[in-house]
Amino acid sequence: MKRSLIGALVLLGTVSAMADAKTQAQNTTEEKVDIKKYSRVVVDESAANREGKKYTVSAQIMGFNFTGGETALNLGYFLNDKTVLKLRFSSLRGTAQDIYSDEGDSKEVKDAWAKQGNGTAIMAGVKLFTGNSFYVEPAAYYRNQYQVYSTTEFGASTVEIDDADIKDAGLSLRIGNQWQWDNFTIGCDWIGISRSLVDLGSTGDTNSDRLASTSLLNLYLGASF
Repeated sequence: MKRSLIGALVLLGTVSAMADAKTQAQNTTEEKVDIKKYSRVVVDESAANREGKKYTVSAQIMGFNFTGGETALNLGYFLNDKTVLKLRFSSLRGTAQDIYSDEGDSKEVKDAWAKQGNGTAIMAGVKLFTGNSFYVEPAAYYRNQYQVYSTTEFGASTVEIDDADIKDAGLSLRIGNQWQWDNFTIGCDWIGISRSLVDLGSTGDTNSDRLASTSLLNLYLGASF
């Protein structure tokens, strides 16, 4: 009788231990799932906040591109949380007028430097996120821009202006970071390069060395929804 009671107690203890182990394993599994969930929100917050978004619009408020200043309007369509189709409409403006134009220059020279770098550009590309916020952005562009490279005055009536009225198309590549909150977004193209491939009716001096350029610190902010 005692042996039967001891055996029953041992069996009951074994079953109880097995049940506790199973419960502990289930709790551990649940905890692991929760950890991954919280890691997604905290560590990859921007990536998580891009999920479910379809459209994005932003204004570039400062930057440097095509040897001059650039402001732009950016429109985007999310294919998924890592891929965005993009259109960029840029206004280009010169930055060298005060550097190269002297008070004693002729009106012709002053007018040339006043227009230096002014123009417009349109870019179509794709933004590819490789992590939480970092991306690469290849694009094709069309540009219409007036450039002055140098001016020389010989006496009071002879002026030599090395310039170009550029109309071309080419390719560009930029890298940057874009952070996403609920709907608000802010980002920056840290650096980029562009290269002209097709002349579309440019006039003046447009040799190949002058048709490659670098973009820097293009800061933008906007909304995604």
